[in-house]
Amino acid sequence: MIAWTLVKPTASCPAWIACTAADGDYHIQISPAHDDDPGTDFLIVEVPTPETEFVADTSLHPRLEAVRSLIRERMLRGSEPSTRGSILIHPACVEVVGQLFYDDAHVGDEPRGKRGMKAATLWELHPVTHIAFSRGCTQ
Repeated sequence: MIAWTLVKPTASCPAWIACTAADGDYHIQISPAHDDDPGTDFLIVEVPTPETEFVADTSLHPRLEAVRSLIRERMLRGSEPSTRGSILIHPACVEVVGQLFYDDAHVGDEPRGKRGMKAATLWELHPVTHIAFSRGCTQ
């Protein structure tokens, strides 16, 4: 049995959101600060599709749908994220809670990330079980 490890990182600014076609996950790249340097300081967080095919624990489904709904309604103006990615013109300051996950399938690969926004680590938050707007962003 795997214990859930919930972490709450400091407020971050999502910069890029995509819906992964194969599994329907919302793939989000967040950074500790919103700046013009794409760099390699991004953390990947993912919100799975709340269906038993992808998440067997049905008690998580309402939390996953609430996170996905907030992303669609409050960040993407009611739209699903594009499979090619949706760059936020006005990144939102958020706090994210989820399970810490080491994505060892990418060991030895080039840094992951899209559009010049590279992940600093193979650690992810997956699944994200809560997201909330925050005023703690650094500029």
